[in-house]
Amino acid sequence: GGLYIVPLYVILQEHSELKRRSRTIAGNNIVNALFMVISAIATMLLLDNGVRVEQIFALIGLLNALVFAFLYFRFSGDVRTVLAIK
Repeated sequence: GGLYIVPLYVILQEHSELKRRSRTIAGNNIVNALFMVISAIATMLLLDNGVRVEQIFALIGLLNALVFAFLYFRFSGDVRTVLAIK
């Protein structure tokens, strides 16, 4: 979780306006809570339909890899600018 959460909050703090920073972080917390509820319901449905725990972990890993690839190619120029990589 720390590999995701810490950089996310750094990006939120650096790219949000000072006057709206607390609202931005609060909004992010609400979205995170929504995704936690959705993932819990999805996991219950998958387990109820006979999917094994190992398969759920494999599915989560695959989805994480896909999201990472999307975000990397979508924002790779921005990341290089923020980190001052040439």
